[in-house]
Amino acid sequence: MHSTLVQVVGYDGSPLSELGLRRAVEEAARAEIAVVHVVAVAEAVGPNVRMPDGVVVDPWAGLSAIRLTVGELLRAWQLSDHLVRVVAHVATGEVGPTLVDIATRLEAHSITVGLRGTARLHEGKLGSVAAHVTRNAPCKVHLQSLLSPREGSPHGDPLRLYLVLGDGFTTPGAPPIRMARA
Repeated sequence: MHSTLVQVVGYDGSPLSELGLRRAVEEAARAEIAVVHVVAVAEAVGPNVRMPDGVVVDPWAGLSAIRLTVGELLRAWQLSDHLVRVVAHVATGEVGPTLVDIATRLEAHSITVGLRGTARLHEGKLGSVAAHVTRNAPCKVHLQSLLSPREGSPHGDPLRLYLVLGDGFTTPGAPPIRMARA
């Protein structure tokens, strides 16, 4: 058990980033003092930003959308009442270097990212963001995969089964639709 814990979670609205967020908050709940920084890295488009789901918005609207989405997820997972501070950020730049820079500045204990991003351009098993973060992170890195169970979870973990099998309503590989709009 850590007395203080600072975590950075790369968030793009994908099932892997949601899984990473959930696991980070669950781990943080076991610490005396914990802060989970949820970082959505956006592309600068003039004075606006293109969020990970492709929507171009004012940076403050993007931050509000991330805050609403994360709050909604925490309530759905019944984790909102834990004494864990969750802080949302919208940053611009390349995803991998930006996450490493934020983790360095915050003196984070860990960075959590998905094993692969939503863009399936690479044939390898490790996405470009995960590879960059793994090589350059100043701290421990958690790579989230739909096929790797969380520590201490039963063999038929419902969250894992949902993420692997889907809910029957969404098409695998479709763009994420869960991001709230401000």
